[in-house]
Amino acid sequence: MDTPDTEHTYRSLSRRMFDNMGKTLSKWQAAFVTQVVIIYIVVIACIVNLSFDNGKTELWVSLLGYSLGCMLPSPKIKRGEFGTG
Repeated sequence: MDTPDTEHTYRSLSRRMFDNMGKTLSKWQAAFVTQVVIIYIVVIACIVNLSFDNGKTELWVSLLGYSLGCMLPSPKIKRGEFGTG
């Protein structure tokens, strides 16, 4: 029989880990994958609506631009690149 500490540890780990196709994902990895899938769905919906010209072009273009901005990484300036320390 499990001790209370072992049982508590197992429960807390099971809350933070998800089983996905035989691989275990942590909670932040599962959230990241879910967010990326949702962004891809939004991008596809925007492209479809823009290609069929269903009206509200400004809405779909702005939503597409925002979605692409969320997927792209933030630019970072390396230290010492412009002659500073």
